[in-house]
Amino acid sequence: LLGDYSVDIDYSNVEELLVSINTFYTGAYQTATKLKDSLARVTVTDQLFSAGLGFKMATDVNNIPAEIKKRFEERGQFDCFFFTRSSDSENIETIQEIEITNNINADGDTVIITKP
Repeated sequence: LLGDYSVDIDYSNVEELLVSINTFYTGAYQTATKLKDSLARVTVTDQLFSAGLGFKMATDVNNIPAEIKKRFEERGQFDCFFFTRSSDSENIETIQEIEITNNINADGDTVIITKP
C-alpha cells in the first residue's frame, strides 16, 4: 500500500529588488546621472550578472536640493530596479505511516497503516 517512492522538486522564483540611490554635495545631480548611465554599460551588466543580478531599469534622476542649516545642499536621487533568481530543491520522502479515524459511527475506530 505504501510504496518506496521519493520525489525531487526544484523551486525557482524571480525576485525584483528596488534600490534607491541618493547623492549629496556639489555636483550631486551630475554624479547621480553618471552612475545611472553607467548601469547600461556592458562591462557593468556583465559584473552584475556574474553576481546573480540583472539590471531592469532606472527612474529619471531627480534634482532635489535640501535645506540644511539654512543653506541649500545639492542632492540627486533615482531608483534602480534589479532582478535575481532564487532557487531551492527539496526531496519529499515516502509516507511512512497513515492514521485513519472513522468518525461516521459512534465507535470512532482508528486504523494505523505502517510501511513495513
